[in-house]
Amino acid sequence: VVKKLKDLTSKGIPVVTANSDIPDCGRIAYIGSNYYESGKTAAGLLHLICNSPVNVGIVIGSHWMHCDSQRVSGFSQQIADNYSNIKIVHTAVNLSDDIESYTSTRQMLQKFPEINALYLAASGIKGACRAVSDMQLNDTIKILSHDAAPDTCRLIEEGVIAATITQQPFVQGTKPLEILTDYLGMGIPPESEHIYTKIEIKIKENLFQT
Repeated sequence: VVKKLKDLTSKGIPVVTANSDIPDCGRIAYIGSNYYESGKTAAGLLHLICNSPVNVGIVIGSHWMHCDSQRVSGFSQQIADNYSNIKIVHTAVNLSDDIESYTSTRQMLQKFPEINALYLAASGIKGACRAVSDMQLNDTIKILSHDAAPDTCRLIEEGVIAATITQQPFVQGTKPLEILTDYLGMGIPPESEHIYTKIEIKIKENLFQT
């Protein structure tokens, strides 16, 4: 992907990245979440909704995925700097797959029964939540996630997930077209190299508000 994008930009074709950045490809702008700040927000939110002490298990898709690693980095640093009452117990990898998420989350909860909070920093949310429900731990584990996919919204409405952190997917889809239209049609460059979407916290009561 990087090689192809560099080939395009070397020919003067403007490129805008969305959702996941590739900063060294020659692109003119990135539109998407500031994943590090989003992870910090998750740490602060966990501090607010959980009673001390908090023993948190993290579920990620892969250590190699930029968004996952940045979220966990921001989450971990914020905890280290500000929240001594929160302990990161273990990080499970689910390969962004619901079946693997169920298995890895269940194994983590069996191995570390002291976990009373889950930070779902990737997809595979449905599988992780099913593991919690099957182990009858819904009343003892607070769950935070990212994005507002249909399954996630349903789980919030059912009270399984306490809150989710969203990143304006509609803006991520429309803003690149606006930038390219201005750039190609009127020669107007992007306002910034990094255009970050808003970090929004969604709970049951404001889930479908825009």
